[in-house]
Amino acid sequence: MFNTPSHHRVHHARNPRYIDRNHAGVLIIWDRMFGTFVQETDEPVYGVVKPLQSANPLWANFASWADLWRVSAQATRFSDRLRPLVAAPGWRPAEQGGPMLPPEVSRPKDEPVPLPVSRGLGAYVFVQFVLMLVLAASALRRASALDLATFGTLAAVVTSSLVVLSGLLEKKRWAAPAEVARVVLLLAGAGLFGRSLLVALFGNP
Repeated sequence: MFNTPSHHRVHHARNPRYIDRNHAGVLIIWDRMFGTFVQETDEPVYGVVKPLQSANPLWANFASWADLWRVSAQATRFSDRLRPLVAAPGWRPAEQGGPMLPPEVSRPKDEPVPLPVSRGLGAYVFVQFVLMLVLAASALRRASALDLATFGTLAAVVTSSLVVLSGLLEKKRWAAPAEVARVVLLLAGAGLFGRSLLVALFGNP
């Protein structure tokens, strides 16, 4: 009746038989009623059918849309150009090979592979990520007390920082100079507005 850890593991797996299954948050009875329930048998391989291959959180929000646009742009019929927006995931027109079926996967072969980074770089990125996490959480906690310009600036700082940090992990050529510029700008901003920002974020509500 209730959604168990085993049921929920299935929901996050990309094994073909587990795709679009076990949607329930609490009561698994709904999946049983509507035919989307499946019992865990094979060991789940987590992730999405088409791995992102990037640590960039901004790109993660647009990668699927880019795929839809690519399929639409390459379609020859007008109706096929609109269909990716409403068709099931993996749909492709005939000239692009037809619907893509989820490939079989197995562990450990198809498990995500961590990015190969040095311990020092990993530690640096981790510390910077924690700082951005604290900044984002503080801004969200005090959102009603912050003016739109301040909140927007903080959002831009957090987003751009995560993009640059992901570039460092992926060893992008632009990442190192972008990180130097980011740190310089943050230090300059802290010198100019740090005191007032601390009061705005951590002062009394």
